[in-house]
Amino acid sequence: MAKGTKKPSEVVIDKGLRARWEEAVARYRKARAEETSGWDERYEALGEILDGDPPYYLAGGFKTARAFLQAEAADQDERTVRRYIRVARYFDPEDEAAHGIDKLDALLDYLEAAGDAPLAPAKISLSKQRIRVPDGSNRNGQSRLVSFGEVTREELREATRATKGHAGQIARTLPPLVKELRQVLAKAKLGRIGVRLRDKKVDLSAIPPVQLGSLGNALAKAKL
Repeated sequence: MAKGTKKPSEVVIDKGLRARWEEAVARYRKARAEETSGWDERYEALGEILDGDPPYYLAGGFKTARAFLQAEAADQDERTVRRYIRVARYFDPEDEAAHGIDKLDALLDYLEAAGDAPLAPAKISLSKQRIRVPDGSNRNGQSRLVSFGEVTREELREATRATKGHAGQIARTLPPLVKELRQVLAKAKLGRIGVRLRDKKVDLSAIPPVQLGSLGNALAKAKL
């Protein structure tokens, strides 16, 4: 841990953090009681509690995300919870009901692979999504564009695998500065922030507002 960085248990619980915790956990518990109708609100609130900077659960007396989830979501493992949070964060309840969690989760995998960067924190319009699906009947590696409404979950997974393979080839030729910045952000637990070099300028993307302070500290300490 970098010098001067506080452990979660050492974070000062101020009035602001306590207020955010109380508001978010109240929304979470209310949505949990509503079961199906409160699914989206439930996991959006959980995302705020787990991913706040600092995490809201500290104000509830929990030292770790695992301890909080064992108390409030004991029927689910953390991996499933994180997956549901991601879907709730990027889609509206109507999309979740119409297409199902698994297919939407597969779309997020594809979009992150295709963009070679984390997604911006905003709702995704499904009507605009076109998936480049490998054409299995063609031996020349060609693909076809398919709208999200017409693509199957398995085709999404095939498209993601193909895109990751292509991205892996690109990653080996990334500029040294981009590689170094990504390593710095990963060490600071900010690895979901996108880093690119465009026109000799560094482009950072998908930065949650609550992580701006942490990002500034990480960059200030980096020896680039």
